[in-house]
Order: sequence, then structure tokens, then C-alpha cells
Amino acid sequence: MDLSREVLDERGVIYKGLLSRSIEMCEFGFESKGLAAILHRAYDKAYDEMVDFKAKEKEVKMGVTHQEGSLDGMNDLHSPTRVRSRGRSRKRLSSTLEKQIASSSNKMKRKVLSEVNVENSRLFD
Repeated sequence: MDLSREVLDERGVIYKGLLSRSIEMCEFGFESKGLAAILHRAYDKAYDEMVDFKAKEKEVKMGVTHQEGSLDGMNDLHSPTRVRSRGRSRKRLSSTLEKQIASSSNKMKRKVLSEVNVENSRLFD
């Protein structure tokens, strides 16, 4: 559990560093169309380089080349057609919006109930 926390912290530091650098470059680049064009070309070049790097990294992880014809890592290429629940209930994961709607409707219900309770207590006083 500690290891995953360290990995998340490290990824957060990397993300914050990239974000601050990108913001700095964007603030400098929006001053003119020429600077913006330079920045767009740099982003395109960097993106292409990252895609190539990730593809090479994936090939190394799979350990399979086209010449070998090996089926190692075949599970990495194809996902299963369905996921079995192994006897557990199939509770649907609700979206954030659905959770917010449910939460606000619960708050409204509590508010209405509290108002009814206040009015009922006034009747008996």
C-alpha cells in the first residue's frame, strides 16, 4: 500500500511539473501568431516522439516481435468479451452526475422532512 502511494505521489510531482511548464510556455506563446505557431510545431513534434516511445515501450513489455510469431502476451492484445462477476452482485457503477443528483435529492427530502417536523411540533405546543 505504501508503494502505490509513493507511485501516485511521484506521478503527481511529474504532472505538476509538466503543467507549470506548459502554462509558462503558453503564456509566452500567445503574445503573437508566430510564437503560437512555433509552440504548436513543438507540441506536435513532442507528441509524435512520445507516441513512438510508448509504442517501443509496449513492444519491449510484450516481448514479441513479428518475426518470432510467438503468442506470448496475446492477452495484452485482446480484452475478454465479458467480465465475469464470480458470484458477486452486479452493482452498476453510477456516474458522478448521478451521485450528485441523488445526493441533492436526499438533501431536499431531509429539508422537507425537517420542515414538516417543525410544523408538527408547533401544532402540539
